[in-house]
Amino acid sequence: MARTADQIKDEILIELRNIILYRQELLQPTDRLDYEEFHKKLLGYAGAIYHFKERLAAWVKKRGIAVKITEIAESNTPLLVCGDLFNTKKHGGNENRSKLFPELSGMKLLTAGSPIGIRFDGTMKTGDLDRAVPYVIEIHCSENRTLGNAVRFVSKAFSVWIPIMKQIGLLVRTNNVDTRLLDELEAFAQDEP
Repeated sequence: MARTADQIKDEILIELRNIILYRQELLQPTDRLDYEEFHKKLLGYAGAIYHFKERLAAWVKKRGIAVKITEIAESNTPLLVCGDLFNTKKHGGNENRSKLFPELSGMKLLTAGSPIGIRFDGTMKTGDLDRAVPYVIEIHCSENRTLGNAVRFVSKAFSVWIPIMKQIGLLVRTNNVDTRLLDELEAFAQDEP
């Protein structure tokens, strides 16, 4: 059975809440040293950001709105970087649609010079820290460049959709749920990689 525009919007709202929760979780300091788990979460976040276009395109099509969502996504380098990161993990290869060959760095703890206790399991490549500390994982790309903090870069990439969602009437400030989501999502645009 074909989904209605309202059903697709409900799916979009669920996905928006998930995207917001991904970002909140990934920005929290950690007391775990498990870069593989953090990479997995970051790649899931990048995938959610990149594939958001699919539900948005389905809603626009159902509503008969003439906005070319797929073309917008395919011409946006930060969104393509998100897609490259996710698809490399998912498929084991890199289509490199962004032309940047992006990959995630290791996990760098930001302890501001304070000593920190670490219990590390070399076999499992995981560990515990004696307290929660901020961390950063960067996106490295071709030509020995970095695109900066991966969480912030991916968040910023999503901000391309915010004015479009407002313009097409998907999220409106007269609705309390939409207003709350917009407030949370507009913070993404402030993220500096």
